[in-house]
Amino acid sequence: ATSAGGATVLLDDATRELSGSSGGANVTLTSAAGNLVIGGGGMSVGAATLTLDQPGTLTQNAGAFVTAGNLALRTGGAVTLTQAGNDVDTLAAARTGAISFVDADDLRVGTVGATSGVVSGGSAIALTATGAAGDLILDDLVNAGVATATLLAGRNVESVQGAGVTDVVAANATIAAGVGAGTGSIGVTGGDTLETN
Repeated sequence: ATSAGGATVLLDDATRELSGSSGGANVTLTSAAGNLVIGGGGMSVGAATLTLDQPGTLTQNAGAFVTAGNLALRTGGAVTLTQAGNDVDTLAAARTGAISFVDADDLRVGTVGATSGVVSGGSAIALTATGAAGDLILDDLVNAGVATATLLAGRNVESVQGAGVTDVVAANATIAAGVGAGTGSIGVTGGDTLETN
């Protein structure tokens, strides 16, 4: 456990559960081995950056949400962070397993520190921005390689990378806006086109 300035971050060695609040400070967890579970009351860094660099799988318990301005997921295998209460502004990932992430509202695929885009090493990627204000913004590459990419938004899916830049690499891609009870669109800005390979 680390505690300072009103912040308490806990990592249980036995269960490999990470939880707590950083009090708005950046948190980086680097681990040489093992899976990781977001547990307890969840993990919050407020508007700061949470970086998880560990070689195993990354999951979360029911009700254990991730809250961060920026979330970087590095190294490691499959990621399953599919609790609807997750609230991350910008997501970047470089993993070697399937990546599934669900956010409570808007979600941007971008750059966090040295990690750019969402890359799965040839495994499936599923990103969902939920709710009436759930925009999924592609500001960097989503690369599932030979696997499937599924991009869903409660409102809009928008590419903002600029003209001539590939947004999605996948064998098959499903891109849907207005998922759920809402309405939305798939759009581009600045002369861009939503491009897939």
